[in-house]
Amino acid sequence: MSKIYLIRHGITKYNVENRIQGELDSHLTEDGKKYSEKVGRYIQKESSIKDFLFYTSPLIRCLETSQIIADKIGLAYDTDNSIVELKRGILEGKIKNELNSTEQKAYSAFKKDMWNYRVKGGESLKDLQIRLIPFVQKIKATNRGSIIVSHGFTLRMLVLLLCNKDSEYYDKIHFPHNTVTTIIDEYQINQFSINE
Repeated sequence: MSKIYLIRHGITKYNVENRIQGELDSHLTEDGKKYSEKVGRYIQKESSIKDFLFYTSPLIRCLETSQIIADKIGLAYDTDNSIVELKRGILEGKIKNELNSTEQKAYSAFKKDMWNYRVKGGESLKDLQIRLIPFVQKIKATNRGSIIVSHGFTLRMLVLLLCNKDSEYYDKIHFPHNTVTTIIDEYQINQFSINE
C-alpha cells in the first residue's frame, strides 16, 4: 500500500461550542485555518506529492481545510460523499451538556454500543464501516499515494479498513486537531503533531 495521509478537518465553530456536528456544516475558525496551512506545509515536503490522489468529504469544514491545503501543495482534490462524517441524527447541532432527557438517553445508548446502536436518523459504526468499504477498495486498487481529508469517526474507521484491524482497535486510534496521520502499510501507522 502506498503512503496515505489522513487529515481531520480544522477546528470549527461547532467544535469550539462543543456541538455534535455529524453531517451539519460549520465553518473553520481562525485556528482551524492556521492548522490547515500547517498541514499543507507539512505535506508539501513529500517528494512525490504530484502523483498523489487527494480526496475530501464535501462538508464545508473539510472543503475549507482541503482548499487551504491544495493552495499550499498545488494539487487538486475530488469530493467523495462516502467519507462524510457519521450521521448523528437527532443529536446533530446539540450542545453536549445541554441535551434533553430523550437526547441524553440516545447519546448514552450510542456511547455504550456504538457498533450497533443507531440514534434516530443516525448511523451505527457498523453502518459507517459498510459505507466506507467501496472507498477503501478504490484507494487500495489505485496503489498510489493519497491524501484524505475527513472527520474523526470516519478517519478512525478508515484506519481499521485500510490496515485490516479488528473493531477493538477503533478505540485505540484518535484524530486530535493539529496532527497528521500517515499509513505506509498496515503495520506503520504514525501520528505527528504539527504545532509550531
